[in-house]
Amino acid sequence: MRDTSISVESVPKILEDIYRLVEKLETLFPGRRFTPDGHLEGSIGESGPVSNAWAAAGKMQKNWQRPISVSKLKRLMNEIGHESRIKVVV
Repeated sequence: MRDTSISVESVPKILEDIYRLVEKLETLFPGRRFTPDGHLEGSIGESGPVSNAWAAAGKMQKNWQRPISVSKLKRLMNEIGHESRIKVVV
């Protein structure tokens, strides 16, 4: 169940905090990389409007994932209004 005390608008700030912590860990442990993985990024992406992507994705696999190509995701992204997208953090 989703925690309603935290809004989707807080995602950019949370991501900034994650990357700030990554920098601190890499400072504490020189030469060691602490990169957020694709699973984390994919899960964050699920916070956006997903109904179109879910409908366009392939059949559920044994690992509970549904494949979808990047080109298909790009096409679907162009169909979503800017007001419905998660803000880009640079």
